[in-house]
Amino acid sequence: MTKPCLDCGRRSRGSRCPACAARRQHFYNSTGWKQTRARARASQCSSCGATSRLSVHHLDGDVGNNDAGNLVTLCLRCHGALDANRISVS
Repeated sequence: MTKPCLDCGRRSRGSRCPACAARRQHFYNSTGWKQTRARARASQCSSCGATSRLSVHHLDGDVGNNDAGNLVTLCLRCHGALDANRISVS
């Protein structure tokens, strides 16, 4: 069963087509993103206050927009819930 890629809309077996998955993997493993993430990451989740398993979320969904106002710290649980549209943050 195929479904639309979350990034480009092409039909794919996973959540992203192979090209978009590779591009995303390359970005998140880049030195630039790791430095941006380290600067942006707060000490607790902006949604629930958890202090472990933290990640940084792009509010506008644009991974190229690393402005401080576009980044929010979330725990992995809240990040997953946000991506599934079960919670919202601002």
